[in-house]
Amino acid sequence: MIDRPARRAAAVLLRQYREQRITNDDVANGFPRSSIGDRALRAVETMIWNTYSDHEVHTYNDRYANSDLTDLYNRCVLFLESDGEYRWPQGEFANLGATPRLSELLTFGLFGDASGARHKEFMKGLAQSGDFAVWPFIRQTDYAANLRDGQRDTSV
Repeated sequence: MIDRPARRAAAVLLRQYREQRITNDDVANGFPRSSIGDRALRAVETMIWNTYSDHEVHTYNDRYANSDLTDLYNRCVLFLESDGEYRWPQGEFANLGATPRLSELLTFGLFGDASGARHKEFMKGLAQSGDFAVWPFIRQTDYAANLRDGQRDTSV
């Protein structure tokens, strides 16, 4: 199910951040929620959350930006403006960085590197689900078809 108004608002927000017109706090506080269960919004929100610091307010600048991140933002905007359903089984990426859980920190890792193992398992699941190089599109052909449409300008 596609929540067109929420996707449009999210695409605008990501463009503004990428163009350094707003801060990471603006993205975090203003990212729209879907009222009809569009999984793409939560997936994009949590994936993007991994790309900026939540310990300081900043813009999308040289410290936080690189060509891979710019490509990710461009794909996210393109996907949000598409009519494509989000087809990845994984819809939550907030712990993609494999940050240890509090329980692991409190036990000083006595019970092994569970967060590292979880991260590896998560990444293995992604690789089996689709082409992560074109995420949030699931296949290269889906991404290429949307690029060919020419109706969307995702550039800065």
